[in-house]
Amino acid sequence: MKGNRSLLKVVLFCMACITCSPVSCAASSDSKLPELDLKGIFEKFGEMGKTFEFPSADLKFEGLDLPLKFGNSSDTKFGAVLSGLFDKKEQKKDLLSGPCNPNPCQNGGTCSKTGLDSFSCNCVGTNFTGAVCDEEPIHINCTNFDELSETVIAASVEILSECSDSSFPTGPLNLPNLLEVLGDFLIDENENITSITANNLERIGGFIQIQNLPFLTSASFDSLETIGEFLQILDNQGSGDLTVSFKSLRTVGFEGDPSSFVQLNDNGGTAFSASFPSLLTIGSFLQIRDNNAERISVSMPALERIISFLSVTRNTGSVASFTFPSLKSTGGPVNQGQQFTFEDNPGVTSISFDSLETVPDVISIANNDALETFCAPLLGEVGVDFTVTEPALTTLCVSGEINVGGTVSVQGAAQSDVMASNEAELRVVATNTCNTCVRQDSSKKEDSSKKGLFSF
Repeated sequence: MKGNRSLLKVVLFCMACITCSPVSCAASSDSKLPELDLKGIFEKFGEMGKTFEFPSADLKFEGLDLPLKFGNSSDTKFGAVLSGLFDKKEQKKDLLSGPCNPNPCQNGGTCSKTGLDSFSCNCVGTNFTGAVCDEEPIHINCTNFDELSETVIAASVEILSECSDSSFPTGPLNLPNLLEVLGDFLIDENENITSITANNLERIGGFIQIQNLPFLTSASFDSLETIGEFLQILDNQGSGDLTVSFKSLRTVGFEGDPSSFVQLNDNGGTAFSASFPSLLTIGSFLQIRDNNAERISVSMPALERIISFLSVTRNTGSVASFTFPSLKSTGGPVNQGQQFTFEDNPGVTSISFDSLETVPDVISIANNDALETFCAPLLGEVGVDFTVTEPALTTLCVSGEINVGGTVSVQGAAQSDVMASNEAELRVVATNTCNTCVRQDSSKKEDSSKKGLFSF
């Protein structure tokens, strides 16, 4: 064993680095062999009962089953183990070396190893593109749109009316490689495009605007998470169905920035459907207006906050749903135009906000001719006026107590009862003022000049 002490010491040290827990050793300040507890020195891989012999020693390790790169035979000798350990090409390389060290990606790009000597650079967020993030992104327009399908990072995308000629392809616009647009994504007045698919696009630094595309049937952005400014789907007056989907979008713009908004306006056809299942925050306002499709559906089930106002007005089609079950608040300072408005939507039969707590300005629910139910069971504060003027309203579901800074008016069906969420407390005929359908709380009279407190 004497001639193999150094060799044994080296291999045990190496193995201890790989599987430290099975090794018990006490390091010595001099060059003597460390004290070793050889029982269970290696973790047991697979089949038990293998025996490995050291040369010039009667020392055996029971239960040792080495990984394939060290040899896997029951008669493997200690020297063969060393050969398998140190002769492998991967083991000879310095652990800190490789194709990503030093980082070949420039301007803050992220390197990923793709093979023994190969790599790829992720340039998203660097404002550069190219194999090593060293190229200025190009502006895609009508003169070079043929490069769009291969572009990974673009400075901007602008496909405008001048692209609607015989040279521009007719049919789907597929962008499988596009990951980021540093500026704006604008497609406007193009009669050739029937669908837009950019399901790997992760970020748009400016705005996205899709408008005046008469033959558009779908727009899909499955991986898009952030939009720096605003989102507009406007004036797409086709004759068929139009479906837009932003599966991963979480934020639009920045809080309080007036240019951070969502507009879904003036879309026609047989059906208009917009889905935003992951959207949490809109930096300014949400507007859904003047859509004349026969059927309309807008779904934002995760939306919690709209920093400015919500306006759903003049949508003439049959509304399958406006879904905002998670919305907790709208608006900022009082009297800054942060209104909560549902008006002139003849196809709406029910409006429900299950989580809404605060509206700092006006709530106006008016002239929705088919509206029978308005529900906001958690609503506790309205900064200015609370107005519900609906000819068909029969059910009003609100909390037991709401602080209102201005006037309160509830007008329902002339011949129908209006029921609150607690039927035992309120079941009266709606009138032009709410004095007959609410109970004024005398304990709050000192605040009456500032707020109107009413209870159902």
